[in-house]
Amino acid sequence: MERSLGRVDQVEGLWPVDGPHDGVSVVEAAGAVAVLARYLAHATHAVHRAPESAPQVYRCLTALSGGLWSLSQSVRQVAGRMEVLADASELYADRLGSPADPVDLALGTADLTGHAGGLLAQAADVLGHAASSASRLGHRDLSAGEEGDGSDG
Repeated sequence: MERSLGRVDQVEGLWPVDGPHDGVSVVEAAGAVAVLARYLAHATHAVHRAPESAPQVYRCLTALSGGLWSLSQSVRQVAGRMEVLADASELYADRLGSPADPVDLALGTADLTGHAGGLLAQAADVLGHAASSASRLGHRDLSAGEEGDGSDG
């Protein structure tokens, strides 16, 4: 358990909530989210048998739900930033597709991004309900003849 807390502390040390914040740090943090999501995709594969217990599933779902709520907020805020950038006089669009108008393209990007933020919020809510269900589960220690009361963590 300490190992994972140490890793969380390391991530928090790289990106303190209070900043500093700039475009580079935001892009790097988004890249780190992608790396961590890829790690989870591999680590939760059936061959690895992780999480190992119902209480670990609960803690995992709780953390993922909280993460998705924050991602939902971040994605919606990025959408809002794209709307602001749509008004930048130096904004241009390449000629590779339609729409060619940079304002239309930027506003379309903002709309799609905002929609994705809403979907992330829905997923976070569903995971929160799943975590609530999982919180009621535990495992008996059959070697000790224990009956289990759901309080094992």
